[in-house]
Amino acid sequence: MLTKRLYRARPPITLHTSGTIDPGSYIPLQDIPYNASSSLFDDFTLVHNILNDYIHQTGFFFPWHRLFVWHFEQTLIHQCHYTGSAPYWNWTLDSDDLGHSYLLTNSDPNIGFGNFGDEAHQQEVIDGALANFSLSYPYPHLLRREYFPYPWKNLTPPWFTDPTLKVKDVISIDGISETINGFRGDFREFQTHFERMQGPHMGVHLALGGDIGGFCIWGKPFCDSLSYGNPGTSPSEPLFWLHHGFIDKIWHDWQNMRAENKFAFGGGSKREIAPEVWPKYPIGAPPDLTPDFPLPSVGFLPSGLTVKDVLDTTNDILCYTYE
Repeated sequence: MLTKRLYRARPPITLHTSGTIDPGSYIPLQDIPYNASSSLFDDFTLVHNILNDYIHQTGFFFPWHRLFVWHFEQTLIHQCHYTGSAPYWNWTLDSDDLGHSYLLTNSDPNIGFGNFGDEAHQQEVIDGALANFSLSYPYPHLLRREYFPYPWKNLTPPWFTDPTLKVKDVISIDGISETINGFRGDFREFQTHFERMQGPHMGVHLALGGDIGGFCIWGKPFCDSLSYGNPGTSPSEPLFWLHHGFIDKIWHDWQNMRAENKFAFGGGSKREIAPEVWPKYPIGAPPDLTPDFPLPSVGFLPSGLTVKDVLDTTNDILCYTYE
C-alpha cells in the first residue's frame, strides 16, 4: 500500500517560536568543513554567486531560489541533525520599523541574530549568536550588517528612480497582500512587480546592508566592482534564508490564490541589465523559458531538475507547505 509522505510545514520565526530551538541539538553548518578555505555554509554563498547572472532578473528567480532554500533545509536536516524545517521571516509585520525588528535586536548568545553592526569595526556584528561569525566570500571577513531606511538614497537611474523611497513603503502588509491577490494568471507581471529594483526583494536586501546587501569594503580583494548592492554573496548573512523563505511563501500564496496562478510561469533566460535594454526585459531576455527548462546547477546543487519540478511545493520532490 502506498502512503503519501506528510508535508513538512515551514513556520514563521517569531518572538514566541524562536526560543524553542535547542542550539545544542544540531551541528552548525558553519562548523562543517567543505574545503581547506571555507565551510559548507560558505559554499552555499559561492554557488549563489557563481550563478548570480542566471538567477536574478530572469524567469529562474522564483523557482531557482525555491530549490536553493529547499536544498539548504535538506542539508541542515541530513548533515546537521536539525529536526525542524526552514522558517521564514514575515517582514511585513515589522515593516513600520524594520530596524527595530525583534530579529534584529535580539542579543541572546544562543539564538539571537544580533543587532546591526558596530560602526567602529566596519559594521561587524558583535553580539548575539552571530557575533564574530566568520565568512569566506568574497574575501575572509566577519559578518556585517548596517541599517538603511532609505536603501535607494545613493543609487542612480535608470534602475533606481526614487531616492526618497523608504523600505517600509515597499514591504507593507497591504502592499504584499495586493501583490498576492493581483496579477491573475500572469507570472511575468507578478515577478516584474516583486523583483523590480525598488521592490520588496531588493528593498530588504539593501535595507539591512552589509553582507545581505552585497556591500563590500573598497580596497578588499574582489571588491572594487562589488562595492554596492551585489546580490551574489548575500547568502553569507543567515537572515538571507529567512528573507528568501518568506519570498518563497509569497510566491506559494500567489500560486494558490487562484487555479490559473498555480502553474503559471514565464520570463527570459538571459539577464539584461544594461540601461538601454533593461526596461524592456526586467525578468530576462530571450530565449524565453518554459516549465521544461532545467534549473541552473553547479557544485553540490541538485542537477537534472526542471522548473516544472518545483512549481508545486507539495509534490514528491519538495513535499512542504507553509503555516
